[in-house]
Amino acid sequence: MQKKSDEEDISKNETPSKPETTSADLPVTQPKTGEDAAAGQATSDDSLGLVYSQSPENVDDLKNIKGVGRVLSDKLNGFGVYTYRQIAAWDDAIIAEFSTRLSFKDRIKRDDWVAQAKALHKAKYDEALD
Repeated sequence: MQKKSDEEDISKNETPSKPETTSADLPVTQPKTGEDAAAGQATSDDSLGLVYSQSPENVDDLKNIKGVGRVLSDKLNGFGVYTYRQIAAWDDAIIAEFSTRLSFKDRIKRDDWVAQAKALHKAKYDEALD
């Protein structure tokens, strides 16, 4: 007696099931700003500023910021930070939150990531950020 393959066990009349929708598949409804909003994936977080739910099309190499290596860059990406513009917009409260989450007390201020991000953004995009 011949054993049926898995494909033969599936009824030809069955319709394939649809994949489940996850929160990442849903449109963003929180406030968005600038070119980040155009990407359709950025959200404004009270404690982290502008963050992405997934990597945007245009990302910056955060390792160009003094004090950010591969590990920190990966951690920042994990928090939804991918661009110089995002870091350039950080205020003291956001810096304090990231300092805590990254476990590097005062590193962001000591290495002045915000000013570096502004300069790197200007050099790459020829656009000054406030």
